Amino acid sequence: MMKRLFLILFCLTTFTSAERYDPAVSMASFLRMKPQLNNAEPSIADNELDLAFAPEGDFKAQVIYRNGAQVIQLLTAKPSQRFGTMARLKWRRETIPLGTESGPRSIEVLLDGKSVGLLEFTLTKSGGSDPFDPKPSWILGGPWSDLAYFTHPVDDSNQQRSNFHY
Repeated sequence: MMKRLFLILFCLTTFTSAERYDPAVSMASFLRMKPQLNNAEPSIADNELDLAFAPEGDFKAQVIYRNGAQVIQLLTAKPSQRFGTMARLKWRRETIPLGTESGPRSIEVLLDGKSVGLLEFTLTKSGGSDPFDPKPSWILGGPWSDLAYFTHPVDDSNQQRSNFHY
């Protein structure tokens, strides 16, 4: 009886530990991506995201920037660092203009044609009609208003701190 119970428990732990999860972009890494809003046309210039449950070996992902339904830029990303099941995706850094009209924007990550992460946000133009200050300002709407995250930098000192980003 004990042998059967041990065998059943062993099989269950083997199957559960072998369970695979679908890859997904970390929301914290999406929240680190913030458009630059201080120009007449907002832009974004980030070039890395963290992927949880990354596939093993070399792989390529696509990072798609959209203004509404229109694709602004499509970039290829590859893993640059790995730690356990996590991989940091990196791509060529360039400043991507997001358009001069108010409306929805998005950044989506595809792996083998399947979406593994989507950051949706809105940009709203205000001002710009003042003849003495014709530059418009931009209001960013999205998950930054509702979500926050903690980081714990690796530090060998005795004053290890956690950082709260909001």
